[in-house]
Amino acid sequence: MHLPLLDQQAEVYSWQGVRSDESLARRNLPELEKVGGGLWNYRPILQWTAQDCFDMHRKHGIKHNPLYEQGMGRVGCMPCIHARKDELLEISKRFPEEVERVARWEWIVSAASKRGSSTFGVGTDISVASIHSVVEWSKTSRGGRQLDFLRLQDGPACSSVYGLCE
Repeated sequence: MHLPLLDQQAEVYSWQGVRSDESLARRNLPELEKVGGGLWNYRPILQWTAQDCFDMHRKHGIKHNPLYEQGMGRVGCMPCIHARKDELLEISKRFPEEVERVARWEWIVSAASKRGSSTFGVGTDISVASIHSVVEWSKTSRGGRQLDFLRLQDGPACSSVYGLCE
Protein backbone atom coordinates (compact mmCIF):
# COMPACT_ATOMS: atom_id res chain seq x y z
CA MET A 1 0.00 0.00 0.00
CA HIS A 2 1.33 3.42 -0.96
CA LEU A 3 0.62 6.27 1.49
CA PRO A 4 2.24 9.52 0.25
CA LEU A 5 2.16 11.23 3.65
CA LEU A 6 3.95 8.32 5.28
CA ASP A 7 6.50 8.38 2.46
CA GLN A 8 7.22 11.99 3.51
CA GLN A 9 7.79 10.91 7.13
CA ALA A 10 4.52 12.57 8.22
CA GLU A 11 2.42 11.11 11.02
CA VAL A 12 -1.04 9.95 9.97
CA TYR A 13 -3.91 9.47 12.42
CA SER A 14 -6.72 7.10 11.51
CA TRP A 15 -9.86 8.10 13.44
CA GLN A 16 -11.97 5.07 14.30
CA GLY A 17 -15.55 5.34 15.59
CA VAL A 18 -15.52 2.22 17.75
CA ARG A 19 -16.78 1.81 21.30
CA SER A 20 -15.29 -0.54 23.90
CA ASP A 21 -18.69 -1.99 24.83
CA GLU A 22 -19.38 -3.15 21.25
CA SER A 23 -17.42 -6.39 21.57
CA LEU A 24 -14.88 -8.29 23.63
CA ALA A 25 -12.23 -7.56 21.02
CA ARG A 26 -12.79 -3.80 21.38
CA ARG A 27 -13.02 -3.79 25.17
CA ASN A 28 -9.27 -3.53 25.74
CA LEU A 29 -8.29 -1.35 22.78
CA PRO A 30 -6.27 1.74 23.65
CA GLU A 31 -7.66 5.16 22.75
CA LEU A 32 -4.42 5.99 20.93
CA GLU A 33 -2.34 3.24 19.35
CA LYS A 34 0.89 3.50 17.39
CA VAL A 35 0.61 1.13 14.43
CA GLY A 36 4.09 1.88 13.14
CA GLY A 37 5.78 3.73 10.34
CA GLY A 38 4.12 7.01 11.37
CA LEU A 39 0.60 5.57 11.41
CA TRP A 40 -1.60 5.89 14.52
CA ASN A 41 -5.13 4.71 15.35
CA TYR A 42 -7.18 7.20 17.36
CA ARG A 43 -10.50 6.14 18.90
CA PRO A 44 -12.13 9.29 20.32
CA ILE A 45 -15.45 7.69 21.35
CA LEU A 46 -13.98 4.48 22.75
CA GLN A 47 -15.45 5.04 26.24
CA TRP A 48 -18.84 6.31 25.04
CA THR A 49 -22.01 4.27 25.39
CA ALA A 50 -24.50 3.86 22.56
CA GLN A 51 -26.71 6.33 24.45
CA ASP A 52 -23.86 8.87 24.50
CA CYS A 53 -23.67 8.60 20.70
CA PHE A 54 -27.42 9.12 20.22
CA ASP A 55 -27.38 12.01 22.74
CA MET A 56 -24.61 13.72 20.76
CA HIS A 57 -26.57 13.27 17.53
CA ARG A 58 -29.62 14.89 19.16
CA LYS A 59 -27.56 17.72 20.66
CA HIS A 60 -26.22 18.67 17.22
CA GLY A 61 -29.35 17.91 15.18
CA ILE A 62 -27.75 15.01 13.32
CA LYS A 63 -30.13 12.27 12.22
CA HIS A 64 -29.08 8.76 13.19
CA ASN A 65 -29.06 5.93 10.68
CA PRO A 66 -32.73 4.87 10.21
CA LEU A 67 -31.71 1.20 10.36
CA TYR A 68 -31.41 1.62 14.14
CA GLU A 69 -35.17 2.28 14.25
CA GLN A 70 -35.73 -0.91 12.29
CA GLY A 71 -34.14 -3.18 14.86
CA MET A 72 -30.52 -3.19 13.73
CA GLY A 73 -27.84 -2.99 16.39
CA ARG A 74 -24.92 -2.76 13.96
CA VAL A 75 -25.15 -0.85 10.71
CA GLY A 76 -21.61 -0.77 9.35
CA CYS A 77 -22.25 -3.60 6.91
CA MET A 78 -25.41 -5.25 5.69
CA PRO A 79 -26.03 -7.80 6.95
CA CYS A 80 -23.39 -7.85 9.65
CA ILE A 81 -21.94 -11.33 10.20
CA HIS A 82 -22.12 -10.54 13.92
CA ALA A 83 -25.83 -9.68 13.81
CA ARG A 84 -27.94 -11.02 16.64
CA LYS A 85 -30.44 -13.76 15.82
CA ASP A 86 -33.43 -11.39 16.01
CA GLU A 87 -31.61 -8.81 13.90
CA LEU A 88 -30.99 -11.33 11.15
CA LEU A 89 -34.66 -12.31 11.22
CA GLU A 90 -35.63 -8.64 10.78
CA ILE A 91 -33.15 -8.25 7.91
CA SER A 92 -34.60 -11.30 6.17
CA LYS A 93 -38.13 -9.87 6.46
CA ARG A 94 -37.39 -6.25 5.57
CA PHE A 95 -34.44 -6.58 3.21
CA PRO A 96 -34.72 -9.94 1.38
CA GLU A 97 -32.68 -8.47 -1.48
CA GLU A 98 -29.68 -8.22 0.90
CA VAL A 99 -30.01 -11.90 1.78
CA GLU A 100 -30.05 -12.74 -1.92
CA ARG A 101 -27.03 -10.48 -2.54
CA VAL A 102 -25.05 -12.40 0.09
CA ALA A 103 -26.26 -15.72 -1.39
CA ARG A 104 -24.90 -14.65 -4.81
CA TRP A 105 -21.54 -13.77 -3.24
CA GLU A 106 -21.48 -17.12 -1.46
CA TRP A 107 -21.98 -18.82 -4.83
CA ILE A 108 -19.16 -16.80 -6.42
CA VAL A 109 -16.78 -17.47 -3.50
CA SER A 110 -17.61 -21.20 -3.50
CA ALA A 111 -16.91 -21.41 -7.22
CA ALA A 112 -13.46 -19.88 -6.66
CA SER A 113 -12.70 -21.70 -3.40
CA LYS A 114 -10.37 -24.69 -3.24
CA ARG A 115 -12.80 -26.24 -0.76
CA GLY A 116 -15.79 -25.47 -2.97
CA SER A 117 -17.67 -23.74 -0.19
CA SER A 118 -18.25 -20.44 1.56
CA THR A 119 -20.00 -19.53 4.79
CA PHE A 120 -21.89 -16.59 6.18
CA GLY A 121 -22.47 -17.79 9.75
CA VAL A 122 -19.42 -16.56 11.60
CA GLY A 123 -20.33 -16.31 15.26
CA THR A 124 -23.44 -18.49 15.07
CA ASP A 125 -23.80 -21.95 16.52
CA ILE A 126 -24.06 -23.32 12.99
CA SER A 127 -20.65 -24.66 12.01
CA VAL A 128 -20.92 -24.40 8.20
CA ALA A 129 -23.78 -22.20 7.13
CA SER A 130 -25.05 -20.43 4.08
CA ILE A 131 -26.96 -17.19 4.46
CA HIS A 132 -30.18 -19.07 3.76
CA SER A 133 -29.55 -21.66 6.49
CA VAL A 134 -28.64 -18.91 8.97
CA VAL A 135 -31.89 -17.08 8.12
CA GLU A 136 -33.82 -20.31 8.75
CA TRP A 137 -32.00 -20.67 12.08
CA SER A 138 -33.00 -17.07 12.97
CA LYS A 139 -36.65 -18.18 12.86
CA THR A 140 -36.15 -20.75 15.60
CA SER A 141 -36.41 -20.59 19.36
CA ARG A 142 -33.39 -20.90 21.61
CA GLY A 143 -31.49 -24.05 20.73
CA GLY A 144 -32.31 -23.69 17.03
CA ARG A 145 -34.46 -26.80 16.77
CA GLN A 146 -38.04 -25.58 16.45
CA LEU A 147 -39.75 -22.62 14.82
CA ASP A 148 -40.66 -19.83 17.18
CA PHE A 149 -44.06 -18.72 15.87
CA LEU A 150 -44.21 -15.69 18.21
CA ARG A 151 -40.99 -14.37 16.68
CA LEU A 152 -42.36 -14.83 13.16
CA GLN A 153 -45.39 -12.61 13.78
CA ASP A 154 -45.29 -9.15 12.25
CA GLY A 155 -46.49 -6.48 14.59
CA PRO A 156 -46.47 -2.77 15.35
CA ALA A 157 -44.11 -3.08 18.33
CA CYS A 158 -40.84 -1.16 18.35
CA SER A 159 -38.04 -3.41 17.21
CA SER A 160 -35.21 -0.95 17.78
CA VAL A 161 -32.54 -2.37 20.08
CA TYR A 162 -31.93 1.21 21.23
CA GLY A 163 -35.62 2.08 21.80
CA LEU A 164 -35.68 4.72 19.05
CA CYS A 165 -39.16 4.01 17.72
CA GLU A 166 -41.69 6.74 18.28
